[in-house]
Amino acid sequence: MHGKGSGDIDFSALESSITDYFEKYAEENNCAKDDTYNEKLRETIDNGEKVISDATDLLRTETLQKSGYLSKLHKLRTLTFAGEGVCGVLTVLLLLLLRNRYWIGTGCFGAGALLTAGAGVIFGTGVIHRFVLKEAAVYAVVTGTMTALTTAVLVSGIVLLALGVGLLALHLKGQRSEKAE
Repeated sequence: MHGKGSGDIDFSALESSITDYFEKYAEENNCAKDDTYNEKLRETIDNGEKVISDATDLLRTETLQKSGYLSKLHKLRTLTFAGEGVCGVLTVLLLLLLRNRYWIGTGCFGAGALLTAGAGVIFGTGVIHRFVLKEAAVYAVVTGTMTALTTAVLVSGIVLLALGVGLLALHLKGQRSEKAE
């Protein structure tokens, strides 16, 4: 999330094109390249950059920055990542400390199956790319974000499914070895 002036967009081609146009126009119409010329050139370049920045800033980061919400979103993102880390550590501890892998295995298997099936249906039907939006940039952002999120859900589902199968296999192996003794 970056606001105006962050360097995300390279305007050098725009500046070059506008400058070339101004120079060609000035040469064809015998216009003097004085302070007025330079001022109008700078205004035109600034205006072009502003129009492009406004069109591509779908999240309105400048407005978020001015209202103070951007810093709150950064804090929330940090807390979310910290929470994910804590949950991951707790999950590993549960796996290591609990001897009965059956319940954890069935939970992981069930959750993984649901996530994998749901994401598979979304990708299989191509529902994400059926959205119809007027603005091409908004369409690209929406479908790109939805595809990335669905891919993350699919990967999470596959990992949980594999983990569940592995834990259930360990549980069955443990039961067989107990019966053999």
